[in-house]
Amino acid sequence: MSPIKRKKLHIAVIRQKYTPHGGAERFVDTMLSALNKHTETEITLITRKWKKPANQTFNIIECNPFYLGRLWRDWSFYRAACATLKQHTFDIVQSHERAPCADIYRAGDGVHRGWLHQRQRVQSWWRKTWTLISPYHRFILKQEKRVFESKKLLTIIANSETIKQEIIHYFPSRIAQITVVPNAVDQKKFHPSLQNEYCDSIRKQHNIPKDAYVSLFVGSGYERKGVRKLLEIFSQLSGKHQLIIIGKDKHQGKFSSLSKSMKLESRVHFLGPQQDVRPFIGAADLFVFPSLYDPLPNSTLEAAAAGLPVLASNTTGAADLTEAIGIPAPDPLDTAAWIKAIKTLQKRAPAQKNDMAPYKGSTMAETLIQLYQDTLERKHETL
Repeated sequence: MSPIKRKKLHIAVIRQKYTPHGGAERFVDTMLSALNKHTETEITLITRKWKKPANQTFNIIECNPFYLGRLWRDWSFYRAACATLKQHTFDIVQSHERAPCADIYRAGDGVHRGWLHQRQRVQSWWRKTWTLISPYHRFILKQEKRVFESKKLLTIIANSETIKQEIIHYFPSRIAQITVVPNAVDQKKFHPSLQNEYCDSIRKQHNIPKDAYVSLFVGSGYERKGVRKLLEIFSQLSGKHQLIIIGKDKHQGKFSSLSKSMKLESRVHFLGPQQDVRPFIGAADLFVFPSLYDPLPNSTLEAAAAGLPVLASNTTGAADLTEAIGIPAPDPLDTAAWIKAIKTLQKRAPAQKNDMAPYKGSTMAETLIQLYQDTLERKHETL
């Protein structure tokens, strides 16, 4: 059958909420911006609430039913979003939530079963027990299975090869095809010259010696993303090593106190969330990300685009960035492996040029539009 010719693709995108520090939401923003430049697409975002940029022309349909607690929150939104779709006609429905009413599902949050498996590695026995019986986690696991094994679902988008393999592992009976479409990064904002612009001023501002070897961590949710492990690692590195930690965490004071108890207060800098991370990327020699689980953190792509070597754990989609610089991606709990990798990278030349061509916004948009066309063709073949 020849491809279906359409002047314009009407695409519905489902994403529950906007969080300024959320990586998934930032991806949707980038995706909408890239698709917005293509006249052959018309985008409608189905959401509870979204901060729409002034230069965007996509439509917004708000589905914001009442809820109490996260279980009711997710259930009510999935139900409302699917009901909304029945009232409209779209060529393609792409969901970024576990809503079993889409043609395309982007597994931007990874696989919940995979996340719970990694989480149990650091949980006490009673927390493991609670996770097993938690109504919320049982609901998410059931919903996830419904989505991945849905006959309606034609295409699954994974944002990294790591997540693709995880989906295949946990859901071998899935019907949908899996395509890897990585996140895009704005390479006009993140580039190797950031070091010349910001290195001296940021180091001076935070009393970091010019000859220090500076590692940078950016991420919200310190426990899951490995800040405790970073403190353990840096307590065993020489005084020349310094660490900048950027991100939001309601328990930041606890981690700061832990740093002081380990006598790291002069070498570890907790700077909280920052509107612009570019100056800190420019001041760093290395980007570190020992997260227990993360499909593909945008912060790692931004650091790589700015020329930093990225050292990420093997349970994240950023492991590919680490493998690309010739370092085995370490296990998030293997302190010795992290120390060895950091010391190895310290001996190398500080600047490098990463191949970021696959992570351009234009590349992502062209890949998605072709994916929509292919999915639409298969959708009509099944009717």
